[in-house]
Amino acid sequence: MEPVEEERPEFSKLRIFKNLTLLSMSYLFLFTAYNGLSMLQTTMNKAEGIGTISQAAIYILYGLSSLFLSCYVVEKLGTKGSLITGMACFAPYIASNFYPSWFTMIPSAMLLGFGTTIMWAAQGTYINKCSKMYCALDKNDNAIKPPKDTMHYESKCKNGKKNSSVEEMSGHNIAQDIHQKPTKDIKLDTSPESAIISKENNLPSNNSKEEVRHWLEISKKNASKFTKKLDSHKDNNSQSSTKSNGEKNEASFNQFSDTYFDNMQKQKQISSIGNINAMFFGFHFLLYSSSQIWSNLLSFYVLRSDGNVTSNNFPNCSCGPDYCNTDSECFSTDTKEISNYTRYLLTGICVVFVGCAVLLNLFLDALKEKKETVAFSLSHVLATAKFSRRKEPILLIPLTLYAGMCQGFYTADFTKSYIGCAWSTSHIGLVTVFYGLASAVSSLLSGYVIKFVGRRSVFISCHAVNVVNLVFMLIWRPEPQQSLLFYLAGSLWGFTVGIVMAQLRAFYGVLFQGEEETAFASFNMYCGLGWTLPFIYNQYLCTSVKLYILFVVSSLGIVGYMFSEREYQRRNKNSYFVN
Repeated sequence: MEPVEEERPEFSKLRIFKNLTLLSMSYLFLFTAYNGLSMLQTTMNKAEGIGTISQAAIYILYGLSSLFLSCYVVEKLGTKGSLITGMACFAPYIASNFYPSWFTMIPSAMLLGFGTTIMWAAQGTYINKCSKMYCALDKNDNAIKPPKDTMHYESKCKNGKKNSSVEEMSGHNIAQDIHQKPTKDIKLDTSPESAIISKENNLPSNNSKEEVRHWLEISKKNASKFTKKLDSHKDNNSQSSTKSNGEKNEASFNQFSDTYFDNMQKQKQISSIGNINAMFFGFHFLLYSSSQIWSNLLSFYVLRSDGNVTSNNFPNCSCGPDYCNTDSECFSTDTKEISNYTRYLLTGICVVFVGCAVLLNLFLDALKEKKETVAFSLSHVLATAKFSRRKEPILLIPLTLYAGMCQGFYTADFTKSYIGCAWSTSHIGLVTVFYGLASAVSSLLSGYVIKFVGRRSVFISCHAVNVVNLVFMLIWRPEPQQSLLFYLAGSLWGFTVGIVMAQLRAFYGVLFQGEEETAFASFNMYCGLGWTLPFIYNQYLCTSVKLYILFVVSSLGIVGYMFSEREYQRRNKNSYFVN
């Protein structure tokens, strides 16, 4: 598989930005509606545990359909069709909150789990292809041209100096021409497109004499290598005519020059796709993550109008890392019943938001995809499983699990053992606003920072902040009067989630180009599994043990990421000269 798949630009940059904005806005509307109701399932629909069981059904179907169906459905419907279908699957579950029952909630939850899978797989594929089209447009607008001195000597080779050897052409004759012409006539290509070569050869940034001398030294060295390669291919009739030798030298020099600049273009394109992917996913997750802000504000103010704001803290209980679910008296789930008016108002607003999300996707431009007849087969069912057995996906499994586990811990444990236990349940929504804000900002900024410091530095810095956060959570004993620390802790969780979710998805898109559907299906499967793990062992472990589990998984994740990044760099490493 080629490291970079050539993508024919179909849209202008403005249309690409328009599509990215529409897609991101649709996720903002969709998850403002979904998050606003999902975090209230244990209170709004606590009768017979319908709300909790429906949430479990969502993530069970999410994992199963990621493993078996998402690749086939995305290939069958295309990215745009999958996005619209997946978002439409949210509507029945949201609407079932008007009249919650086993008959309405559970089937609609299973449908939502399936829709979530194909929606996220299509989202990753769509953004990844948009970034490749954007880079292709950049390539056409800023085509890399050979340095003027190289073109000059290539033309001299074509214009009569056919009796000269490659060494003479690269050494004595070049130096002689420089003495005959002013130095300013020979300009090195110091444009951004040639930054890779400048960095590789340690060229200065200005057009000085030292710059010219250094370029000549490199030319001599590589001309010598090139001549040795020509000599190794000489046959027994090496004493051919001078004209024949000149023609061979000319053809070989042209091949050498073309290979040199083709490799330069390929390396620049690989780097550009990684940077654009990071920025596109960062912008998308800015709006997606901000849905945490709007959904919590929505539910907070709607419920407050009903007078359903609880304020119960338990000063005699062990909260924070010492909290265990066996201390049931330390957390009360008894809340005032929500009135029908409030239920209908909140559910109605959320249904409207889902409708807006689906409507926005109707205005997306469909990508030019291969129209092939896709028949359901065993290969589609096992595609994700086979993909997950390869080396690079295995290395990324721990970090992908952690991407879901840190979100699951926040929802299942942090809100209960820290905020609800030590402060009050009424403040969960307000702290989550800061969680969502930090997640949105970090996802956006990380996309731009990667362009300057690289993806590896961003992930290492994120892991360092994550370790600091986990240590802080282990030593902090929350008290009601420490309001700023609650907001700080929520912000640190959001910072980690924003970077990992945005940039890990972007890395999947860069690492597995041409296999986007399968790659993002694998990501969704392991991320969904990571989300459900904190709920599985929630009732059996104390919070401190859960924090240690997070530390181990995140440490394994960053090590696996470093190895996968190394494999990626090694795979895409190209030399600029013919060896």
